[in-house]
Amino acid sequence: MPNRRMKTITDNISGAIRETMGADNYRERMGAIRMAIGQLGFTPKMLSANVKAFVAHIKDDIAQLDTHKEVHEVVLSTSQGPGFSLNGNYGSTDEKVTPAHLSNVM
Repeated sequence: MPNRRMKTITDNISGAIRETMGADNYRERMGAIRMAIGQLGFTPKMLSANVKAFVAHIKDDIAQLDTHKEVHEVVLSTSQGPGFSLNGNYGSTDEKVTPAHLSNVM
């Protein structure tokens, strides 16, 4: 349902459209934020830039909260696939998958 709190009701339609172009809302549920940061054809640099921008935005939003929250881990995954942590460590149980495989579109 449209409501003013979610900014889905406005008197300035063209301004609202400009403001939301290229933007996406996120919701935090049970301590986890899920957000698309790219598509399969994106290069690792493009994904990295998107992750950095998203985490910076999250940290800015966290700074405005009254309660203390922080980002503990960022995990990259496909929609229905397994994820791997972006904490800098790579530990695979599958010997066939190497970091080189993860840096290119398969």
